[in-house]
Amino acid sequence: MREVCVVAFLFLIASGCAAPAAEEKLTRWDSSARLLAGMDLPESDPLYSLTRTDEWQTHHRAMDRRFSEFEEMYGKKITPWAASEIGDPGAGVVFYPFGGPDLLFPLRLFPDAKEYILFGMESPGKQPDPASVYARDRIALAAVFPTIRKSLAWFLNFTYFQTYQMDKWLRGRDLGGAGPVMMVFLARSGATITDVQEFQEPSAHGIRISFKRGGKEHTATYYTVNASDASLSSNPGFLAGIRSRGERVSYMKAASYLLYGPGFDIVRNFVTTESQMIVSDEAGVPLSSYPPEMELRFYGNYDGPLPMYWPMRQKALDQAYARESRSLPFDLGYTASWKRNASVLIVASRKHATTGERKN
Repeated sequence: MREVCVVAFLFLIASGCAAPAAEEKLTRWDSSARLLAGMDLPESDPLYSLTRTDEWQTHHRAMDRRFSEFEEMYGKKITPWAASEIGDPGAGVVFYPFGGPDLLFPLRLFPDAKEYILFGMESPGKQPDPASVYARDRIALAAVFPTIRKSLAWFLNFTYFQTYQMDKWLRGRDLGGAGPVMMVFLARSGATITDVQEFQEPSAHGIRISFKRGGKEHTATYYTVNASDASLSSNPGFLAGIRSRGERVSYMKAASYLLYGPGFDIVRNFVTTESQMIVSDEAGVPLSSYPPEMELRFYGNYDGPLPMYWPMRQKALDQAYARESRSLPFDLGYTASWKRNASVLIVASRKHATTGERKN
């Protein structure tokens, strides 16, 4: 509450007038997201003066270049592919285990979802308050911009986060954690952020972002949670809470092959038995874990995992791709950092489910 009051006070000083509380709440988070994303703000915005600094101008140019490169290499290919091959999966919730703050891919693959639920080991962070950081220490805010760029560099090049890099650049820093990164992705995806709330539930600590996109209201929730069997067996409320949200699609990418071995049976069974659709690379759900009532479609080229993960090679996946595979016009996951045109996506859907414009 103290942080909210500080930001409100700073905004009143910057604007010179007392804006209605509801209007301030609508604009504050979107302004912060655009500032962190290196996107222009109108001159009337309370944070506009921060965009006139040399540090932000450097950030603006670098972020424009980074996201333009991402769009050229991945984004402009993902959107039409998803519309054609996934369509509307018929579930309003997207569940992304081990996804960290990667909201960018779910937004492209499942643009019509009502709610996006992600989790990882990274801290959710605090509600971003660039104005209060600047008021306390201009140098601290200036340091935030290169930190954001460093935390996103590997992801924007190769489509996945490296946990140790995320921890290095975001832990314990001003405007650190998963929340601000998600806000950057939302701003760069054309969303308008209406609210950001950090929360502590009995089962997990997290951050929830409400936003509008395409005239529709959505939420994105990130949880910091340990999803091992040892943890979830003593914390059943976490998956029960997700289950209560309704039917869901599960998406997995670059999940360190955690579901291949013992120790993650609970979350693996939750994904494979309770999802209306699963979209996963080879590092997510092992082929043997898909239930027989799901129809599988194979996209891309399977040439095995990275050398460091070579023991995780699946002979059954070799055989499946030898029989049939469909075109995947973009790289993603671990193989994107290894070699091109060697990425895999498996789309698994319940045989009774209907999907939007999906090709058969």
